[in-house]
Amino acid sequence: PDLAIENMDPPWASLIQGKVDAVVIDPIVSTVRLEGRDFTSLFIETPVEGSFTNQTASEIATNLAARHNLSAVVAATTTPVGRYYGNEYDQITLNQFASATTEWNLLVWLAEQEGFDVWVQDNTLYFQPKPENPNPDFIVRAGLSFGTANVESLRMERKLGLAANVMVTMKSWNSANQTAYAETAAAAGTESSGNPKSYLFVHPNLTPDQLLAQAQRRLNEIIQHERVIEFIMPGELQLSARSQVALVGTNTAFDQTYKVETIERRLDYWGGFTQLVRAKNSSAA
Repeated sequence: PDLAIENMDPPWASLIQGKVDAVVIDPIVSTVRLEGRDFTSLFIETPVEGSFTNQTASEIATNLAARHNLSAVVAATTTPVGRYYGNEYDQITLNQFASATTEWNLLVWLAEQEGFDVWVQDNTLYFQPKPENPNPDFIVRAGLSFGTANVESLRMERKLGLAANVMVTMKSWNSANQTAYAETAAAAGTESSGNPKSYLFVHPNLTPDQLLAQAQRRLNEIIQHERVIEFIMPGELQLSARSQVALVGTNTAFDQTYKVETIERRLDYWGGFTQLVRAKNSSAA
């Protein structure tokens, strides 16, 4: 007899809910493959409509979720979005958003202004502050002695170009006061010989303080790719793309905490349930 999934033992965990984009059928080997995305696709495919000048970032996130009949878990913010660029030019800025971007780009931009993280899980949009120094969700034990590792394989990668000094320069033309600004953020790498690796970004209508904050954010994003680990472990359902893992046991600078970037889970007849996890961080962060 048919049984409701929620009544089956062990309890089921939802990994993804969303839209199927394609169905691929192979009649020779009798397989059907479904390709799709989670409900982030609803925001990605929808252009921004209207101006949100007098609303806060949290109000916009809540309203956009409601447009797609999604629940919202949103931390309240207090700054009207027009204040990000200055009241005199808020209408122009937001009208440019309405003609040139999608709802998802707008949500990501708002999250950047507030220092938030934004994601969709099942049928809920999350718009939340980034956690500060969270405890790792999993400890990867390298196990240099036979039989002491808790993962099936481990690969450690270091990008030497990012191990040197890294410098990010942000430039902006502020329309409110007809002035050009430039701010720089730098990180001293462990391999600091030679010229620093330089990056240049341009962002319109920012104040010097906003420009410096953006430069620091870009710098942190770049140097997080200096050290990367990949490991294969028995499959489980607790880790996500917002989890953190700690590597121990190599007795090197690789022993630190990493942010999970991707998880690829595989279930097959011969190999059982396994997952490949890729995580990144920087010793300079």
